[in-house]
Amino acid sequence: MGRWIMTLAAVGMGLYSLTATPSLQQPPAAAPADMPALSALLVTADGKRITTRRAWHRERESLRQRWLDFLGGLPASRAPLKPEILATEACDGFTRQWVRYQVEEGVFTDGYLLTPASTWEKRRPGIVVFHPTTPLQACGVAGLEPTYPERNWQGLQLVRRGYVVWCPRNYINTPGADWAGNARAVVAAHPGWTGMTRMVWDAIRAADFLESLPQVDARRIGCLGHSLGGKEVLYAMAFDARYRVGVSSEGGLGLQFSNWDAIWYLGPQIRAPDFPLEHHQLLALVAPRPFLLLAGEASDNDRSWAFLEAVLPVYRLERAPQNVGWLNHRAGHAYTPAARAVAEQFLDQHLAHQPLPTHLDTLTVIPGSPGSPVLQARLEAIDGAIRAQYGLTTDQAAVGLLDLRQQHLALIHPDRQEYAASVPKIGILLAYFHLHPGAATNLDAQTRHELGLMVKASSNEMATRFSRELGLRQIQDVLNAYQFYDPKQGGGIWVGKHYGQGSERIGDPLDDHSHAATVRQLLRYFLRLEQGTLVSPAASRVMREIFASPEIPHDNIKFVKGLADRDVQILRKWGTWQDWRHDAAIVSGPGRHYILAALTRHPRGDDYLVALARAVDDLMQDQSVGK
Repeated sequence: MGRWIMTLAAVGMGLYSLTATPSLQQPPAAAPADMPALSALLVTADGKRITTRRAWHRERESLRQRWLDFLGGLPASRAPLKPEILATEACDGFTRQWVRYQVEEGVFTDGYLLTPASTWEKRRPGIVVFHPTTPLQACGVAGLEPTYPERNWQGLQLVRRGYVVWCPRNYINTPGADWAGNARAVVAAHPGWTGMTRMVWDAIRAADFLESLPQVDARRIGCLGHSLGGKEVLYAMAFDARYRVGVSSEGGLGLQFSNWDAIWYLGPQIRAPDFPLEHHQLLALVAPRPFLLLAGEASDNDRSWAFLEAVLPVYRLERAPQNVGWLNHRAGHAYTPAARAVAEQFLDQHLAHQPLPTHLDTLTVIPGSPGSPVLQARLEAIDGAIRAQYGLTTDQAAVGLLDLRQQHLALIHPDRQEYAASVPKIGILLAYFHLHPGAATNLDAQTRHELGLMVKASSNEMATRFSRELGLRQIQDVLNAYQFYDPKQGGGIWVGKHYGQGSERIGDPLDDHSHAATVRQLLRYFLRLEQGTLVSPAASRVMREIFASPEIPHDNIKFVKGLADRDVQILRKWGTWQDWRHDAAIVSGPGRHYILAALTRHPRGDDYLVALARAVDDLMQDQSVGK
């Protein structure tokens, strides 16, 4: 075995931060005695070294075909799903439906579809949860059995995090649960197939089903499974690229290390001494998509690292080594609370709200950070043209643009602090959730609505109520702790006065503003909201819901007015006082996903903001915009 590779910092049994590079690649301290010898992946059949992505992609197709030949191939066409809802149950915060659909002509499967009740996000990420080999089957992962909730309620846990979750029943668990008999029936109906081939096909149809749902963003589909389900995750990811991220818990990497020779999996032929296939090859088919392995010293253990180590060169060639993760919790064949926490954060990072590379946060916080030259030039041209149209000087507008799809940044006067009127109310919202940790999971409807009035309707009454409750110094302490205000980096978001009548006032140390902001820190705030790292993923989700508040209409001014006729979702905070006219927003829709912030000081600042929003939205749909 080659040398152990550690590309990222160790985490031991702890969780990793979503605001820093994930640290889920700690190899074992020593190689186990039964470490497998695995073939090199970046080598052609005739022994030539593969050094380019183009050459690897050719080899990858050949490898995929070899595996498909062994599995007996997949159907060339797909029967109509013909989904049928068999039962519907309204639950606390979500809807659970018993659904069946057709996987082949005349062959149906069923399971439970869990859909969040909240409507702030038109299309949500979807996850297929493959159940383990327990009598609970799909009903267990869907939360319908009270036994061992920490082990069996993966689907229920994920729908409460905002995912649309499909919990299908595995074909071997049909009534009577004769696994071998069910597998033999499949193999008899499909000569050349293995039992696992049917599982692959079912996983493909599961993605078809999620993709067909109007509430699911087809670009954000993942899968998770424990034990039997962990096995399915590996094969689903390898043979259907629509699964953008996978978490496999205790599935058993390595054909010799688990019961892969069972007829409902691959059959006894894999025990032949010259069998040419192995699981690191499937992991190579997954690359560069994110894959997390959870081991417990049972089906998966320290030797499982060898398979991840073997595939790391492929991920490096694909420029995504950070997408390989693993954790050995050493607690046996179980989906432990520690494993769950890491799995959910991994899924959130790679699926929730189209999560973003963590380096973007650094780009927006460090003055002098390099932006994208092309995007910078385009933004400067847009800004210059609109300022000329409405009579603003270069000192009367500051703009920041973060393209979340292309991961590009452009800034104009990002650290020039301005009096920000109502914009810093977003700081009060952050402080509320920071100082009330239970609010992320137990926020009453009235308080939620009042917070929505504060940020979406810009209610001074509500802002004052919450700032008096929290205290001005406490609010600013929270903002400082999140580094949203730093006098050494141009200032930032400052809340130094209640928005109602009163004499209490704390001016910011730089300019003595009662309320202030910079473009850079507004970008950081909305970026962290989008990443799910404001307070916690759960708190970030609730804050997003508050920004959306469907019962509170947007004021048709500034960015909203500029984008009124476009198919976009806008989460924003605006502010106006005298000549100060500001707006900052996350904008998402077909072909774009970006954060735009602008601070102006001019009587025609609103006109500038309307035109800026339209021009930037046009720019974000231009696929030619690059580095």
